[in-house]
Amino acid sequence: MRQHPVRFSAAFGQFTKRQLSYSRYIYSETNTQNTKFQTYISQITDPWTNLAIEEWLFRHSDPDTIILYLWRNKPCIVIGRNQNPWKECNTKVARALNIPIIRRRSGGGTVIHDLGNTNYSLITPRNLFARKTNAEIVASALRKDGIPAHVTERHDIAGYKLLVKVKSSTTEQARSQQSLGSAFKLIHSRAYHHGTMLISSNLEMLKQCLKVSHKGILSTKGVESVTSPVININKINPYVTHERFCEIMLKEFSGVYSSDKQVVPTHLQEDFLAPQTWDWTYGQTPEFTYEVSKSFDWARLKTFIKSRSGIVISITISSDHTRHDNVIRAFEDALEGRAYSPKSVQNCTVDIANEFLGENENMKVISDLGEWLADVIE
Repeated sequence: MRQHPVRFSAAFGQFTKRQLSYSRYIYSETNTQNTKFQTYISQITDPWTNLAIEEWLFRHSDPDTIILYLWRNKPCIVIGRNQNPWKECNTKVARALNIPIIRRRSGGGTVIHDLGNTNYSLITPRNLFARKTNAEIVASALRKDGIPAHVTERHDIAGYKLLVKVKSSTTEQARSQQSLGSAFKLIHSRAYHHGTMLISSNLEMLKQCLKVSHKGILSTKGVESVTSPVININKINPYVTHERFCEIMLKEFSGVYSSDKQVVPTHLQEDFLAPQTWDWTYGQTPEFTYEVSKSFDWARLKTFIKSRSGIVISITISSDHTRHDNVIRAFEDALEGRAYSPKSVQNCTVDIANEFLGENENMKVISDLGEWLADVIE
């Protein structure tokens, strides 16, 4: 495999030829509608960096170039641009397993990445974008490796119990549309289609991270994922590995799109690195409400929380007794305008406990209420 060193900005250090490599198949003599075909295989497993590379290639590559980008990540949960992390995944389990939650820049549903899950991105000129055609190429590659795959009406790839979830994004103007689980993001004249292939993924971890059991009613304006049964393809063909999947993808796509030219990106701008911050992952969450109840030995409470952009914009707590209304009002006032996070509740609980210092009767109420709300906003 012919390889070339690629240098990126200081934000990521230097990528060596072993980290980002090119396929030998890009050197064939065939042209398709005057387009150039390039292939990148990332040896990096940092999810923020891989998503940043995808974004860089999407926005800065030659608009007439077709790019196949193959990559995989260390364990992480990747949510769509317009999704609610509290609705889509079990944030408590993710924290316990030290699995980061990452909001990508494209739409679509939530997926779990690990080293047994290979991601592929096909970046094309807008006029060549065709979800079904791209999915058919992937299915054809799998069939040639003994996996009975076909494309579903949703442009997922299935074969018996095999199901590969696919996300799509196109570019023209800054707006998004949702249709049958696919996302379209429009900027300029580029398009990309990306999907995840479960090869030997930890499906038990996947189930744990995506199993969400809310204690109340969470209603969101965000896009909700469509769940489907999944299976690793090495259960169908035990010889398939990440490396083997990359190989068959390169062969199949190069048979459709190929050229002997290439353009090597020289800088990966910092703003394309999906920010590893609370403000991006949670602060971009569409407006939602959460209603939940709980009985204590001193009262039965019901809370209604409204959040936008990861901030508590309003909270009301009703009780079947008025004896501790002063404590309840203190929590409502303290939490409004704070980040929707357990840490915010914990900080408010400490402040309120100091405010009612010496009032022993209220201390249990403050402790119970603070512990409950921190669990609600997990």
